[in-house]
Amino acid sequence: MPKNYVHNKKRPLRKGTSEVLILCCGKLEEKYFKRYKKEYCDNKSNIKIKVNVEKGSPSQLVKEAIKQKENNNYNKVYVVFDKDDYPDYNKAIEESEKSSIGCIYSNEAFEFWIYLLHLNEDTNRPIGRVELNDKIAKCFFGSEKYKKDDKCYEELMKKIFDSKGTKLEKAEEIADRGWQKHKKEYPNDPSQWCSSTNVFKLTRYLREWKD
Repeated sequence: MPKNYVHNKKRPLRKGTSEVLILCCGKLEEKYFKRYKKEYCDNKSNIKIKVNVEKGSPSQLVKEAIKQKENNNYNKVYVVFDKDDYPDYNKAIEESEKSSIGCIYSNEAFEFWIYLLHLNEDTNRPIGRVELNDKIAKCFFGSEKYKKDDKCYEELMKKIFDSKGTKLEKAEEIADRGWQKHKKEYPNDPSQWCSSTNVFKLTRYLREWKD
């Protein structure tokens, strides 16, 4: 076979195997879904969840997801990203929907999902990234700063998943309710849905395989 030969054919999907690809824009999202896989999906050997971190904007992430979907037999491909200050936030959501890519997005940040998981509180006002970071620091680290490094993320995951179960389901309910409310108010402009997240769609989807 020539050295520069590129095999473009889709690899065959083994019978009885379901593969999901999750492409994340950030390290926190990667840590969360890897731990989620361990806690909720590992007892079924035919489930493979691949979590990759891709650098770049949400639109670049969606392009990579489309490429992966075309070249592999994944059962489903998801992208996970935040609004942050990305100007292509709405565009990325539209592009993913047109290409049947599962789109999981948080406005303004994934930390909003962590906040809901821990406190299980409804919020009727926007919570910006600075306030979210302060709340995460206070709830999980006492007086220490939320540093957003590997050590911090690992400690955060431990505390989150030590209290899994009913808190997760409650967070899903709250997030679902808030997401539907924002969608009704601003149907064509997700950039206005602060604070909101639809992470609940992916957690529910993955958990279905366990049942």
